[in-house]
Amino acid sequence: MRILWLLLLLLFPLHVHALTGDWQTTERVKARLISGVTATGDLAEVPLGLEVELAPTWHSYWRSPGEAGLPPQLDWQASQNVKTIAIDYPWPERKIILGIENFLYEHAVIYPLRLAVQQPGQPVSLKVNLSLLTCADICVPNDLTLTLELPAGPATASDQEPRLAAYRATVPQRVPDASTAIIQDVAISEQPPGLRFKANSQAITDNMMVIAEAPVSLRFEPVRILERTDSGASLLLPLASAEDIATLKTVKELTLNINTDSTNPAAAQRFEQAITLTTVAAAPTSLAPASQPVPPAFIVILLFAFLGGLILNIMPCVLPVLSLKILSVIKHSEYGPERIRQSFLYSAAGIVFSFLVLAALLIGLRAAGATVGWGVQFQQPIFIGVLAVIVALFALNLLGLFEIQLGSKAQTALASASNRKGHIGDFLQGAFATLLATPCTAPFLGTAAGFAVIAPAPQILLIFLMMGLGLALPYLVLAAYPSLARHMPKPGRWMQQVRVALGIALLATVAWLLFVLMGQIDPRPMTDPAELSQEKVSWQKFDDEQIPALVQNGKIVFVDVTARWCLTCLYNKRTVTDTDDIAAELNKPDHVAMLADWTNPDPKITAYLVSFQRSGIPFNVVYGPGAPQGIVLPELLTKGAVINALQQARKAP
Repeated sequence: MRILWLLLLLLFPLHVHALTGDWQTTERVKARLISGVTATGDLAEVPLGLEVELAPTWHSYWRSPGEAGLPPQLDWQASQNVKTIAIDYPWPERKIILGIENFLYEHAVIYPLRLAVQQPGQPVSLKVNLSLLTCADICVPNDLTLTLELPAGPATASDQEPRLAAYRATVPQRVPDASTAIIQDVAISEQPPGLRFKANSQAITDNMMVIAEAPVSLRFEPVRILERTDSGASLLLPLASAEDIATLKTVKELTLNINTDSTNPAAAQRFEQAITLTTVAAAPTSLAPASQPVPPAFIVILLFAFLGGLILNIMPCVLPVLSLKILSVIKHSEYGPERIRQSFLYSAAGIVFSFLVLAALLIGLRAAGATVGWGVQFQQPIFIGVLAVIVALFALNLLGLFEIQLGSKAQTALASASNRKGHIGDFLQGAFATLLATPCTAPFLGTAAGFAVIAPAPQILLIFLMMGLGLALPYLVLAAYPSLARHMPKPGRWMQQVRVALGIALLATVAWLLFVLMGQIDPRPMTDPAELSQEKVSWQKFDDEQIPALVQNGKIVFVDVTARWCLTCLYNKRTVTDTDDIAAELNKPDHVAMLADWTNPDPKITAYLVSFQRSGIPFNVVYGPGAPQGIVLPELLTKGAVINALQQARKAP
């Protein structure tokens, strides 16, 4: 009899231990229904779960998905003995993806379900159509039909109940009324912009997380604790964009979800509380972050971006690009106006497209938490090595050391393709111009690029678009007036001499790239700042933590953020900081010259740049008793600007 009973258990395990539906799968996700009980019993509400397993890199969404996404949708109309099915949402993960805020689930999740039966005690036959949006690099909707049979009988716990209970425990519990409120006195704060509120002590930890659900699209930064008391604390939920304060003022009701400890799920409590906003409050000015300057108007930033891109055309780092432009004009001078116009339009398109690619990379890297900045790719030895090889090939071709010859048929086909579609070379020339322009920061460009690092994704795209249009303006002018190209000298024997001169210019660029590469492969030459400056200036190693104490003691501090790959930095050094008169000024006893070398990645220097909303170099600041917060100098230094800043910083406050 024991053996027979064991065989029965082995043959019919699901009816005794667990109730689960069959897995339904796509390439991205698989899902099924599970039950927390073995039968319906006399329950008016049956505990179920929607179990979802996601492929690597894919995710599904919370009930309020953020700035993108959709929560799961259920259709149970084809089921029997089902009145309603309510879905609950475990606490999600907050992620910024491509600059967009998301509340999501990765890997796997169980959405708890509450099934209200029409006739308690009777069997339930479930047929649920699930619409589940899953996203990775792209978003794909998944439509699955899930089934589950619940028999009549005693409603004992199934072996799926512990898993269901674990996810139910992470669902925020709704606060029923004001007498049990976790938070109080919620008001709109104009400065700094966001929501201010008070919370009692059971909701306050250093790792607490707050999610606001509003009827309009609003994005908030992580919550900040402003002041602690014995009974709780005052908090601020800052808006991600100050421009959204007008939208926030239109909100009358919203829901705040609080997770008391986002780093310890087992010990955390989670609450959900409906809020009515009735007042508008301005926080004390001392709560505003005094160390960060207020960003200029966005229209001014766009103007700076355009002017910075335009000035890049005459910066030292773009001289190889200018040489290629000259050669291109000479090459096209014999063509008709339409051909010249198309050539320069395609080059301009290559520039603008490359800047938009840089914007997309910035958005992606920032979302991934990586270091971002203008020209920061020159901190990577592999990038510099590949670029040096490419520029060297250009130079050797111009010098006539090798030529790529095609057969007559290939030349005919290539010429035909160029006339019909063509201009790939023109487009790539524009992209190459952008590539060589990135090591330097032109005037105005540093401000625009620094603002882009902290701006929302749409503003980043606009800023980089204006940079690209500025750099592409000479191309666009020649495209609008192709007759200008006809004023160039006619092709002749002199062109070979021009080719040699331009080839030598590109070889100089290769030498500079190898100079940067050697400094990264062997960082020992970079350890002594005095050696870098040829000992004209007594440089000290950068340490921003020492600056306040030095200023307090009456010292004038000159900070130079530089790198071997920054040609504008080298220009500033040779024409200003390494000259005898400026070096003598910086070497005075009451002056301290600090060199911040950013040739290789340095988180401390990166954080220093970000504190000024900058992402590119050169960057110079002067501190002193008259300027304890620092005087930011222009990207392209002049002796007069340095002397004036030193004198202003010396004045008593």
